[in-house]
Amino acid sequence: MITMIIVLRNIVFYTILFLSLPDQVFCKTRGHTHKPPSNKNNISSPSNLSNFSNFSNFSDISNFIEITENQKEIPKGLLKAVIRQESDFNPRAYLGGSYGLGQVTLGTARTYCDIQHSKSLYDYKTNISCAGVILKALLNKYNNQKYYALSAYNIGTPFVCNGKTYQRNLGRHRIETLSEPCNRKGKVSNEKYVTDVIRHWNKYKA
Repeated sequence: MITMIIVLRNIVFYTILFLSLPDQVFCKTRGHTHKPPSNKNNISSPSNLSNFSNFSNFSDISNFIEITENQKEIPKGLLKAVIRQESDFNPRAYLGGSYGLGQVTLGTARTYCDIQHSKSLYDYKTNISCAGVILKALLNKYNNQKYYALSAYNIGTPFVCNGKTYQRNLGRHRIETLSEPCNRKGKVSNEKYVTDVIRHWNKYKA
C-alpha cells in the first residue's frame, strides 16, 4: 500500500513538472531554441500572400505602387501586375539572386538605381521605386511596346523569333541563339510570362 502511494505521488510530481516546462525546451535542436509556430503568415513564402486581406502591409505596398506608377508615368496597374507576377507581393521574396517585390537583381539595381547592397532591396519602397525605374526605362527602350518591355524585364534582352529560331542581339555583333525552334516571327521566348503579366494588368488597370 505504501509503495503504491509513493509511486502515485511520483507520477503526480513529474506530470506537474513536465507541464510547467516552457515550450522552447521541446523545440531545441542543434543548440538553437525554436519558438513554436504562430498563426501569422510566413512572409518568406509568396504562396501564403495570395490572400491579400491576410497581409497587414499589402495596402501600404499597393498604395506605394500606385504612387510610383504616377510619378514615373507608367501605365496604371502595369507595375502592380509585374510585381504580382514576380513575387506575389512578397517583400521578402528571394530566388536565384533576385530580391524583393520586383525580384530585382543587385547588378540591375546598381545599374539603374545606384543601389549598392542587396539588403536595401528588401525595403518595399526602395524595391518598388527601383522596379519602376527599370520598367519605365524598358518601356522607353522598346517604344512603349509592352510585349517586349515585359519580356526584357523578365530575362534582359528578349529572345525574339525570326521565324525559325529565337535570337537576341547582345550588341557588338554578338548574337545569342536558343536551340528551341519557333515559327511565329516576333514571338518572345518567355511569352507565357508576358501574357501572365498582361492578364494581371487587365484586372488592375480597370
